[in-house]
Amino acid sequence: MPGSKSRKSAVAASALDIGILLNAPGVEGVDPGDASGTLPIDAPTNGLVVKVPRWPAFPGVPDVEHTVNIYIVGSAVSVARRAYSIVDDAAEFYIPVAALALPNRPSFEIIYIVRTPNPTTSPPRRLTFKVAEPPTVLKEPVFPDASLYGYIICRKNKPSGPESLFIWEGIRIFIPFDTRFQENDVVTLVWQGWATLNIAPPALTVPASFTVTVTAADIRDRNSLRIVIQPFVTWIKPMTANHSASATYTLLRRGAAIFKSRTGLVKLDRKIPGESGFCENSSWMK
Repeated sequence: MPGSKSRKSAVAASALDIGILLNAPGVEGVDPGDASGTLPIDAPTNGLVVKVPRWPAFPGVPDVEHTVNIYIVGSAVSVARRAYSIVDDAAEFYIPVAALALPNRPSFEIIYIVRTPNPTTSPPRRLTFKVAEPPTVLKEPVFPDASLYGYIICRKNKPSGPESLFIWEGIRIFIPFDTRFQENDVVTLVWQGWATLNIAPPALTVPASFTVTVTAADIRDRNSLRIVIQPFVTWIKPMTANHSASATYTLLRRGAAIFKSRTGLVKLDRKIPGESGFCENSSWMK
C-alpha cells in the first residue's frame, strides 16, 4: 500500500525509542564521583563543555540525523545544540556551553534531550560553581562627596554638585568602570563603620551589604556603578567625630565571586561647627 513503508519506518523509529535510558551528562573538569559537581574555577568566565555519552539508537545509516540539546533544569530554552549522523560516531560527544548561558546562581542542574526524532531526556547532573577567594584586582570605591583630604562633614564639600548629598541624606559611592565587567554581573559592596580615622577596630556598625547589577548600558557607556549608603540612622549615625568607614566590593558572575576590590576609606565628622552636637538633619543650619 502507498505510504505503508514510511509508516512502518516511523513505527520502527518510535519503537527504538521505547525504553531507551540515557546516561547522565558529564562535564569536562568535573569529578564524576562528586555529587555536587564542582566546576572548574574558570567556568563563570570560560563556560563549560558537556560530555554526552553515545546513546543506544545512534544513527547507523546515512542521511539520518539526531539532535542533542542541552538545558538548564527549569528553563525551556536550550543553551547548546548539536546534530550528529553516522559520520560523527564516537563513544561520547563534547558540547560547549558559553559562560553567558550559565545561570546566575551558585548551583544548578543540566540535562540533555536526544531527538531521534522522538525526544528522550537524560537524568540531571548537578553542577556547582567553585567557591574560591577572588583576586583583589579592582579599583577601590570612590566617595564623590568627600573632601580632598577624604572627609565627609555636616556641610556639603561640593555644594554646587546637583547630585551631592548631605551626610544625613546618605553617602554616595561610585564603583569605577572596569573592562572586565559583563552585563548581568552583580556587584556586592560591604560597608562598615569604625571608631578610628583609619578603619581600625573597634567597629561601630556591623558589615552592611549593598548590591547593584551591571547593565548593557553600563558596558556600552563605561558607566561607574552607583550606590547610596542608607538609612542614616543604621549605617551612618553611629559615626560622630574622628571616625571612618570602609567599603569594598566583590564582582559576582552567575553567583560566583570573580574579582574583589581594594578597600576604600572615608573619614566622617558630624560635629556641628561651633557647637558640641552632631548633625543628623538640617535643623542646625541657620
